[in-house]
Amino acid sequence: MWHTANGTRTLTGAESRLICETAGELVDAIRAEKSEASSVQFGIPLFDQLTWQQQLVMLFKVLRPLLTASVGPPKATALLDATVGAIYAQMHVGVECEIDMEQTSPESEEGDTERRQEIIEAIREHGAEGNWPYPECVVMETWELAILEVQGWVLADEDWQMDGLTLDLPPDKSREIKQFMGIRDDYFTDVPPDASDQQARVAWADILELINGQRPDEAVFD
Repeated sequence: MWHTANGTRTLTGAESRLICETAGELVDAIRAEKSEASSVQFGIPLFDQLTWQQQLVMLFKVLRPLLTASVGPPKATALLDATVGAIYAQMHVGVECEIDMEQTSPESEEGDTERRQEIIEAIREHGAEGNWPYPECVVMETWELAILEVQGWVLADEDWQMDGLTLDLPPDKSREIKQFMGIRDDYFTDVPPDASDQQARVAWADILELINGQRPDEAVFD
């Protein structure tokens, strides 16, 4: 369970499927970062600065309570929320790539709108009101609004983006700003976990078992 913007709940139905599919793509991107020895930026500073090992461990740390009713909700921290935010950042990338492929690749089939369809299914199932796009829509700005809607069901704000803004301020001033914005004093105190290659492999297998229902052989990770 997770303390979402709509109360403490577990993601289910179309929303759960959308998160699982997107998390799978995010895992693939992190594995590619490891294999290519390159740094993939997701536009979430707190998540981007983690090692790939830490990213996988943190991803499982948020997916388990989001998708498992028997797991209690964790106390919100900037690092946890930023990790959730990275999932929605990947959702944006997925839609953008889908549209680019549809418009530029001769191998792309007409109607290849899987990610966009999943977003609309989640919105409809959630009962969100609004003039939402059809899956065939190729206007990225429109999908950005749809993704913000979906993200808003889980994350009420983006307070984790404030992390670097108060670092250089005197403690009293930093506390004053946090109080004004309704941010707990300890919200930014969570530290990244120590994560070895082996712990990352286990987290990878844990994630795939959680989102696919089958646990892969950890030996095939490398």
